[in-house]
Amino acid sequence: MVIDAPMVCPDTLVTNDIAEVNESGHFRILGRKDNTINSGGVKIQIEQVEEQLRAHLSYPFMVTSAPDAKFGERVVLLLQCKETCLSDVDLHRQVLSLLPTYWQPKQIVRIDALPLTETGKPDRATAKRIVAEITKE
Repeated sequence: MVIDAPMVCPDTLVTNDIAEVNESGHFRILGRKDNTINSGGVKIQIEQVEEQLRAHLSYPFMVTSAPDAKFGERVVLLLQCKETCLSDVDLHRQVLSLLPTYWQPKQIVRIDALPLTETGKPDRATAKRIVAEITKE
């Protein structure tokens, strides 16, 4: 998103936000450019996938990505739970199938605690490292 408002600020502000502008000129933030997964040429916004899942998952979770030989990147669901969660099959049938095909996580990783920043926001870089380490094993 680029903001040009000379009456407010003389400089043009370039952000990493991805926005959608409607016909009346109002905009909606879809996510951040650095939170985009490119899977087979399809751009997937992490925040949009999480927003869709939030209403259906009762466990803490976050979406990240992992390298994929065929598609470049694949969507990964980090789920904060262990044995008490739904099985992968039940999880897919009840929740993940609600997502568009390209948004559906290709891998589910269960962990004890989601990585968070000091301010309590998802630590996206650490999440990617966790998945990369697990994938290496």
